[in-house]
Amino acid sequence: MLLAGGIAAGIGGLANLYGNYRAGREARSGRRAYEGQMNQHLSQQEGDINRLLAPDAYQNFTDTGQGQAMLEATRGQLQRNIQQLQGNVARGGGTTEAQMAGLSATNQGYGDIMNRMAAHGAQHQQNARQQLMFARSNLGAQRTGHAQNLYSMSQQRAGQMSNAGAQAGGAFTNLADILMQ
Repeated sequence: MLLAGGIAAGIGGLANLYGNYRAGREARSGRRAYEGQMNQHLSQQEGDINRLLAPDAYQNFTDTGQGQAMLEATRGQLQRNIQQLQGNVARGGGTTEAQMAGLSATNQGYGDIMNRMAAHGAQHQQNARQQLMFARSNLGAQRTGHAQNLYSMSQQRAGQMSNAGAQAGGAFTNLADILMQ
């Protein structure tokens, strides 16, 4: 009877070891999958940061294609306004002073547009800097979280291994005690 109990205890210990071995393999597989996904995600985040570091992200707005198009459209409108003003003065018999006042107002409007474009360009650059700072901060937080998750997984696995060893040792100690009796 004691021998049967000892054999059962030994078989239970071996079954426990095998179960922990299988659990360890599954945990390693899950950890590898997690690491692969996180590394891919972090690489994507680094790519986003590299795009924000590109020189054209901080380019003066008036040097961009959109800025050049706006400048060209504004110049064209300014020239049309000047031609219209000159035509109105010539047809209406206006004075040189009236023509100069009209040109001055047109020029003032052009200056206002240029000031708005410069302000838009400064805001564009500021937004790019803020996006870069946020992306760097976010990437740092994600890396820290990733490292903490890996550490927790390692600690959990170490605890499982310790428990498995203790349980197997206890089963074999019981087997030895039974056999010694």
